[in-house]
Amino acid sequence: MLRNLRSLSKRAFCAENCNKVSAFPVGDPFCVVAIESSCDDTGVAIVESNRRVLADLRAGQAHIHEEFGGVNPIFAARAHNVAFPKLLKKLSSYYTPELMGKVVGVAATVGPGLKPCLHEGIEVGLRLAKEFGLPFFPVNHLEGHLLSPRLEERQGRDVEFPFVGLILSGGHCQAVLARNVGEYVVLGETVDDSIGEAFDKTARMLGLSVGGGGGANLERLARTGNPFGVKYVHFAMKVVH
Repeated sequence: MLRNLRSLSKRAFCAENCNKVSAFPVGDPFCVVAIESSCDDTGVAIVESNRRVLADLRAGQAHIHEEFGGVNPIFAARAHNVAFPKLLKKLSSYYTPELMGKVVGVAATVGPGLKPCLHEGIEVGLRLAKEFGLPFFPVNHLEGHLLSPRLEERQGRDVEFPFVGLILSGGHCQAVLARNVGEYVVLGETVDDSIGEAFDKTARMLGLSVGGGGGANLERLARTGNPFGVKYVHFAMKVVH
C-alpha cells in the first residue's frame, strides 16, 4: 500500500521479478514509454516529464468477464498477452527520431494488482527496455493513481503539492495526503470492502452486469429511477469548537 511507497525519482520501487531498475534522470524534459496491466485494462502510453501525455492507447476486456461476474485473472492475463502486440504496433507510429531521442526508459506497473496480469505487463516492459537499450522503471499502481491529476493542467488549474487524494481503484480505498512525489500520509482507508467492491456486489444482487465494473451500470440504472421514491432522513449535527 502507499505506506510503503518510495519515490521512483529517488529510489526505485520494484517487484521481485524486476531485475533491472534505475532512478529517473533529472535535467532536460524527457519521455517514458509506459505499460499498464494491473487488472483488466491493457494500456500503453508515452508520457513527457513536463506531465504531457503524448500518446495513450487502451484495450478493454469487459466482454470477456461478463460470464464470471467479475474479473477472472487468468483470462485477463491471456487478453493482455493478445492485446499488447496490437497496442505496441499502434504506439510505434509515434516513434519519430525526435521523440526517441527524448525517451529515457520504459515504465510498467508492478503492483499492487492481479499477479498474472502484472506479470504480462512487466515482461513487456522489460523486453522493450532491453530492445531500446534503456532502463526499466517499476511503478506502484496506487502512486500512479494518486499523481495522475497532475499529468496535465486542466481547465487552467494545476494540482500543486500538497494535496489530498481519494483513491477508489478496484480493491483499494484510501484518502492520502501527498506532500510531494514519494512523500505520502494515509489519512484513512476502508476497514472492509472498497467502494468498487461494494458497487460490484450491489450490481450482482440486482442482476446487473459487472464485467467492466458494477458502478457504471448502477449509475445508468439510477438515472432511470424516481429521485423522490425513497424518503431519506436528514440528520442535523451540532459542531462544538
